[in-house]
Amino acid sequence: MPDDGPVAVFETATGAIAWTEDDGPMMDDNNPFVETAPGLVVTESRSGELYARDVGSGELRWTVPDVSGLVVPAGEVIHVVDRGNDGVRTFDTAGNELWSIDLDGDPLWIDIDGDRLAIADQSTIRIYTNR
Repeated sequence: MPDDGPVAVFETATGAIAWTEDDGPMMDDNNPFVETAPGLVVTESRSGELYARDVGSGELRWTVPDVSGLVVPAGEVIHVVDRGNDGVRTFDTAGNELWSIDLDGDPLWIDIDGDRLAIADQSTIRIYTNR
């Protein structure tokens, strides 16, 4: 991936670099790293893959191909607004896809409040809850 570059994680107490992954995926320019579920750093590569690394060591835990969008963490789940496929995909912390929905074009906005996920596309506002 020639356009991709290093991923780096810093110690919050000291600012020192905890680890880097020089040959790993670089996040999309519009999507920063996110520490999601306990112990994970999730990035999206410019080539359209989702990568989850151990926050302590940088070890690759899992990848998901064909995902291009905004990563939205929500506790034990990871929502991805999938721009390339006009939908939302939700994964657990092991990288297993839990569910997905198709939207009418790209989402206009997405919001998470506790266990509720709200998504608006060109024609509909959808609210999902974890009960």
